[in-house]
Amino acid sequence: MKLIVGALAVALLAGCSSVSSLEGGEPELAASTTKAPAKYAKCLMPKWQEINAATTSTETETGYRLLLSVDFVGAAALANIDKAGTGSQVQIYKSSGIVGSGKWAEAARSCL
Repeated sequence: MKLIVGALAVALLAGCSSVSSLEGGEPELAASTTKAPAKYAKCLMPKWQEINAATTSTETETGYRLLLSVDFVGAAALANIDKAGTGSQVQIYKSSGIVGSGKWAEAARSCL
């Protein structure tokens, strides 16, 4: 029984994505907006929280970082929102464990 529980734990951890692995590839969406980072984050945060209430927002030196986590996958999507001129540069990354763009990408586009 302990062997089965241990194997299940390893399998779940192997499926988890980390923030650094999300940023390792090309962004799913790279766009600019005239909205300030705080305004864009304020638009996106509740939409991602509808997908999963455990979505987190962190203020960075240049803007905001939102992390959408999904059960059994871990970090599913990451939004880096950085100040650029009078607006923001937005980069959205997704986990390789997530197929397609889905609601999280639609939400990100709708806030631009």
